[in-house]
Amino acid sequence: MLSLHRCTTPLALGVMLICQLTSRAQEFGSVIELAEQDIFHSSSELPATTASFVSAELAATAPPCACASCQPAECNCPACQEAKKKAADLKKAVAGAYKPLFYDNNFSYINNPNYNDWYPGDHFKQVPVGDCWMLDLGGQYRARYQGEHNMRGLGLTGLDDNFLLHRTRLFLNAKYSDSFRIYGEFIDAESNYENFPIRLIEVNRADMLNLFADARVLNGDSGDLWFRIGRQELLYGSERLISPLDWANTRRTFEGFKLFWQGEDWNVDFFVTRPIFPDPTRFDSADYDREFFGAWATYKAIQNQTIDLFAVQYNNASGVANYQFSTLGGRWLGSRDSWLWEAEGGVQFGENTNGSDHQAGFATGGLGYKWADACWTPTLWGYYDWASGGDDLGAGNGFNH
Repeated sequence: MLSLHRCTTPLALGVMLICQLTSRAQEFGSVIELAEQDIFHSSSELPATTASFVSAELAATAPPCACASCQPAECNCPACQEAKKKAADLKKAVAGAYKPLFYDNNFSYINNPNYNDWYPGDHFKQVPVGDCWMLDLGGQYRARYQGEHNMRGLGLTGLDDNFLLHRTRLFLNAKYSDSFRIYGEFIDAESNYENFPIRLIEVNRADMLNLFADARVLNGDSGDLWFRIGRQELLYGSERLISPLDWANTRRTFEGFKLFWQGEDWNVDFFVTRPIFPDPTRFDSADYDREFFGAWATYKAIQNQTIDLFAVQYNNASGVANYQFSTLGGRWLGSRDSWLWEAEGGVQFGENTNGSDHQAGFATGGLGYKWADACWTPTLWGYYDWASGGDDLGAGNGFNH
């Protein structure tokens, strides 16, 4: 505190004031320095739990870092890569369980110990019965509204119609070990609300689409030889020549037997059948005036490529419309990177209805591109199709398929 005497001169007063301020400044500086030391000293002595809590709270509120160095590295060890491959294989098996022919369905993914998902109908698949039997049950219901303009009937008739097509399919696959099975498939196809007579391929009430037995006759090192007998659908290659015609409401089927080899590099089928034409009101039976038989081989040893070779014969002795046609040909399907291609062709020869020689052919070429990394994997194809034709029904050189 500064005290003044009455006799103090102005000069002495100024000197005393300066000295007093300097002393106060030094004291104030010492206090600040001590305060700084206390602050840093005390912060360094914070408990470890408090420091961890502060760090965790800051990390939780901070936005995630998107730089490459902060991302978790993918493990490339053999065990992790094997687990990744198994997961991808399981996902593919689930997605591809249903096939164009229901008797080729494969529900074995349900027995995979890594499968922990659920789909409607899983409880009816891979059902064990006894020690050796395994059952699969399932089905499909399909409805389609169809509006036709100028084409009700066959060809351009000038008639319009609107109607509803619906179809129910139920299947049972009973497999005994890996050597025998029985397969049955029921179909009920109906059409409603039409104004004109139905087509033959639109209605087939309560009938059997497939009913056959398979038996393995040879268990080889590189494949298996099987024998099948009974009612069965046929589907080969691109379905241009032989297919169940799924667009039709009834589907196409045959009756007969087939000997088929399923190997590592080759699949080879030999079949002898008779076609079955739907009867809307009675149980369907084979047409014994017609024969359809042949062989179809598929080579699959080249990666991303499929090669088909075929020879088929169709004999029709039904009334006056009798003819015999033989067809030889092949197909090549492949892909490389994002590019896709397909080529197919064949020649046909035999005897026409009027007894004249039959000579015909067909050719197809396609080129496609697939955007594998894009969403939904879009694919674009361009095709050119050619088949011989003629104006004389039953006597020309039109290609029959």
